[in-house]
Amino acid sequence: MERRNINNKIKKMIFSKHSGKCAICGISNEDVRLEISHVYPKSFGGESIEENLILVCPNCHFKLDQAILNEREFITALVDLLKNSHKYKNIETNKQLGNQIKIDVDIYAELTETREDKKEIIVECKSLRAISEFYIDKVIDELETINSIYPSAKIIFATPSRIPEKIKEVLVRHDIFAWDIDYILNEFSDEIGKSNNPYLNLLIGSVGQSKSNLKIRNLSDRLKKCSPGKKEWSIYQKLIGEILAEIFCPPLQSPMPENSDYLKTNRRDFILSNYAKDGFWEFLRSNYKADYIVVDAKNYSNKIKKDEVLQIANYLKPHGAGMFGMIFTR
Repeated sequence: MERRNINNKIKKMIFSKHSGKCAICGISNEDVRLEISHVYPKSFGGESIEENLILVCPNCHFKLDQAILNEREFITALVDLLKNSHKYKNIETNKQLGNQIKIDVDIYAELTETREDKKEIIVECKSLRAISEFYIDKVIDELETINSIYPSAKIIFATPSRIPEKIKEVLVRHDIFAWDIDYILNEFSDEIGKSNNPYLNLLIGSVGQSKSNLKIRNLSDRLKKCSPGKKEWSIYQKLIGEILAEIFCPPLQSPMPENSDYLKTNRRDFILSNYAKDGFWEFLRSNYKADYIVVDAKNYSNKIKKDEVLQIANYLKPHGAGMFGMIFTR
């Protein structure tokens, strides 16, 4: 258990942050004495600050240390994510490439859609707790050899640890893409959310995340990248549907998109059925006849005006959708 140089204030913050439960398996401190672990190891320069500390039970602490170093399990988990993503196809492991000179690569896959010249990827996986500048030089030599033998593919260096920004810059200069723990959790958040792979659960816990937090962070990042205005209105509307589902369901039912009233003259972006038996949503049912929650998504560059409010108000009826609606806007 690593507690040296961690002051009591930070210890309390870590316990509070994880609600006194193991960040990986969820067991309570009341059942077993939990430990504070460094995400980026102290022996490699990791600091004893809140962002680099998580709360784990002794069993998960041991499994975490072992899992990070288990390259075979990392490759298997990464292949599962690629197979569950619509972006990749014809995925193979330990594939032999080249004609005169043969090379074995950890993962090979084809891209389903791309505007780039390279329509394949080669992923070389290294499972290390930390990536040093000395080590990365050897990795680059290895990957450049692969690139020279098979120049038609995008070369990717993947690791379940965190790659420092300086080293990422070095990789970019050599036309090598970096997939570290942060990239994997962000790029494959949907696939991870649907996976029950125990190794992936350990990786998520290793950075103090949960599947729910991962989904929220992904939605937030996508929302920031979505530009206000007509051009990306459909992207914004889809995002609002996903956000509604993540925040309000349950207790509400999943959002139903593009709903019209019975006259077909008023159309709203989403309807969420409200069968709540207690709490805020039950209060709305009782006081505003809100058996359904009406939602409009406005990806406007400017503020909404009276007309937009009247549009949703015209849809609200005591003997129809109910008398409660929401407008999401930029």
